[in-house]
Amino acid sequence: MALFIGTTLHLFEQLGSTNSHAQALITRGGLAEGAVVQAISQTAGRGQLGTVWQSRGHENLTLSVVLYPNFVAIGAQFLLNQAVALAIHYFLKPYVSTGLRIKWSNDLLVGDDKICGILIENSLQNHQLVSSVVGIGLNINQLHFQNLPHATSLQRATGIKYDLNVLRQELFDCLEARYLQLRAGRKKQIQKDYLAVLYRYGEDACYER
Repeated sequence: MALFIGTTLHLFEQLGSTNSHAQALITRGGLAEGAVVQAISQTAGRGQLGTVWQSRGHENLTLSVVLYPNFVAIGAQFLLNQAVALAIHYFLKPYVSTGLRIKWSNDLLVGDDKICGILIENSLQNHQLVSSVVGIGLNINQLHFQNLPHATSLQRATGIKYDLNVLRQELFDCLEARYLQLRAGRKKQIQKDYLAVLYRYGEDACYER
């Protein structure tokens, strides 16, 4: 059971972006580390490079976790990305036995299809990392994705429909374990574990942007 991640949960039927709302709450002050903003339906979710994250209400986990990783040097911010991605990989692994990989920098794939996206937005002050909002869009029970041929979900991968509340708590446990590993300074272990599950790492591949 997680000790701090998810113990404070701000749950909304609908939000534009959980990351934006979490950042607004941080600005107002008093938001504890590990606080989570979750939207049952997210209407303006954001992905990397200005993309939009599509998600149907009541079928997926769309949430943001507030962290204060001031122990991470600015030049080492990517360690937080690695720790979060590994946490989600560890969370999914018992359900998806094959083909589960992390795609640099912030996606998780089953085979060649995307099951999860991560958007981490950091706030800096005086050359120090002050706060991080970790946005997670995790496809759980959604079966149909409009104009997204390479999207998948846990139910599509396994044929099983899942209880979102149960999976949410499992996700919090995994996030906290990896975050505490990062806080303890086990950077080399995190980097090693990340490379071990990195999509096409060490392989020749063609990419188009």
